Amino acid sequence: MSWTLVIPVERAANFPETAKAILEKNRASIMQYNPDGIEAVEIAVDAAIDLVAKGIVGGGSIHAYLSGHGNPEHEAPAGYSKDTVTITLSRTDL
Repeated sequence: MSWTLVIPVERAANFPETAKAILEKNRASIMQYNPDGIEAVEIAVDAAIDLVAKGIVGGGSIHAYLSGHGNPEHEAPAGYSKDTVTITLSRTDL
């Protein structure tokens, strides 16, 4: 099943806490509709936090869009999308 997390514009210094809070706010819904994808969501959030911490898009304010699709046992049933994870980080103004 597909998943999406949007982390609103946040100062880079506050990004880890905000990203983790957004994950926790959406965890129950993700687990209800996509229990096979939760590991990918957690790893994507951790990766986004790591990229922001390393200054990949500079400092200042950051907006993040994380999305993906996860299948049971990473095997897509006929007609379904294969597993994917996308992390988009944008430097922006508050």
